[in-house]
Amino acid sequence: MLLHLKIKNFATIKELEVEFGSGFSILTGETGAGKSILIDAIMLLRGDRGRSTLVRSGEDQAEVEAVLSLKGTEEPRKLLDESGIDADEDLIIRCLLSSQGRLRRFVNGVSVTADYLKNLTRPMITIHGQHEHQSLLQSSSHLDFLDGFGKLFELRQKVSRHYQHYQELAELRRKQEQDLNQRSMRMAELKEMIEELQELALEPGEEEHLLEETKRLSGAEKLIQLLSDSKSRLSEDELSLMEQMEILRKNIQQSSEMDPDCVPLMEELEQCFFQLEDFGRSLQKRQEMVEINPERLSFLNDRLNRVQRLQRKYALDHSDELCELLNSSEKEHTDLINLEENSQLLEEQFETALMELKQSSEELSARRHKISTDLDRQIVQQLQQLGMEKARFQTKFKNQDAEDEKEWSEKGIDQVEFMLSVNPGQNLKSLIHIASGGELSRTMLALKTILQTHDPSTVMIFDEVDTGISGRVAEMVGQKLRNLGQQQQTLCVTHLPQIAAFSDSHYVVEKQIEKDATYTVVRKTSTSEEKAQEIAQLIGGREITEKTFSVAYEMLEQARSAAG
Repeated sequence: MLLHLKIKNFATIKELEVEFGSGFSILTGETGAGKSILIDAIMLLRGDRGRSTLVRSGEDQAEVEAVLSLKGTEEPRKLLDESGIDADEDLIIRCLLSSQGRLRRFVNGVSVTADYLKNLTRPMITIHGQHEHQSLLQSSSHLDFLDGFGKLFELRQKVSRHYQHYQELAELRRKQEQDLNQRSMRMAELKEMIEELQELALEPGEEEHLLEETKRLSGAEKLIQLLSDSKSRLSEDELSLMEQMEILRKNIQQSSEMDPDCVPLMEELEQCFFQLEDFGRSLQKRQEMVEINPERLSFLNDRLNRVQRLQRKYALDHSDELCELLNSSEKEHTDLINLEENSQLLEEQFETALMELKQSSEELSARRHKISTDLDRQIVQQLQQLGMEKARFQTKFKNQDAEDEKEWSEKGIDQVEFMLSVNPGQNLKSLIHIASGGELSRTMLALKTILQTHDPSTVMIFDEVDTGISGRVAEMVGQKLRNLGQQQQTLCVTHLPQIAAFSDSHYVVEKQIEKDATYTVVRKTSTSEEKAQEIAQLIGGREITEKTFSVAYEMLEQARSAAG
């Protein structure tokens, strides 16, 4: 049950708080006062998307907060427990919408996603508006109403899973048939590719090693020349570096004899001398290792050419991908060899999936046919209570070939359409073609009344349920909503006094203008006189006469008598 609603900086609402009670409550007010804004705010709490235009002009952020009672709820409590959100008896949902359009959602202070909020509030808050009335004009939605009445969605989900599995196998089967047709040509292509790659016998990272060795062999002569020149300058040429070092050592030696402080210089020089000797030996060794091998260089260049040619041929970014191509080609070749065997296995899986789909679809169809009669009977009873005494209603199953796979869907093998006859002697015709606005509203109310009995929400909100009706029919709708309010909290936005008279609580939505700014406020009538005043305004507008006031009191009295 919705206990408390707080709205701040939302459209024309600056700030308001409303306490709601049990039973049947109505919201009335002049056109443009802001009744639909309250519905928009509640829809935000149900996980709907927000628009930046809903933020009050000049403000950075809008805020909507609701406190709901968890009493009598099972599915929401289970979801809260699974997600680790603490909740006792009450649930606080808070939405913050920025002027940039960013929407943040919180449940008991924990940030949640829109999908989570939708799943949480779906069993708690149901809003029925004009968009749902329009769904009656779409025969595709009639099956949803029927399945909702029969609590068949779990079975329908099973059918959907079987259908999706069947479709996946059908696609694999189609592809496999295509592969079988192209098998010979593809196997020849793969064989040529595999032989070519196997002959190459490329190792991962081999191209880098080939490039390094090629670079080294290509510069062997130059390298030998450089090493030889270095060796000559070190020890072989006249006045080579080693000879210069000998002269330097003699000079420092004599200096040390003359000045003891030069002894450390001599020790450092000796170290340099030994290092140069080691360097000379390393230089000699490296020079001896350098190889001039034109045959090896030719082989390397040829192998590099082969690797790079195949890389270009198969449009690969790196030579290592040739190894991956070989592995995948060998696997595909093996799969094609085993294709006929796999095809037989797939065919068996396909037949099993087809049988499971047919069985579950036929079970669903049988249960739909069985419960449709009960649905038709209950809708007729509801329509009669709503002033359509001669109404006839029938759930028509369209003829379909249950063996024709093309006519199946994830909803099963059935297509249904609601048929209605309002007047005696009138043939049953599709709702799509015959229903007026008033008949559509009453049919939707009848459906929702029945469905609510089977799957009750804690809060039912009706927006514009009075479209196309008036007078006695409106009185019957009001009584029906009053009865619904005895089962669960029911809120209704209306402009009809006949409906308003049946309410347990009456809220008035008003628009005020202060300092060139527009504000929407909500107040609850607290006395019978206030309620009669508001109903009188619904009857006669702003100018209320004594007669209008008397009619309002009479309507309230009749509503109390009918409810009693």
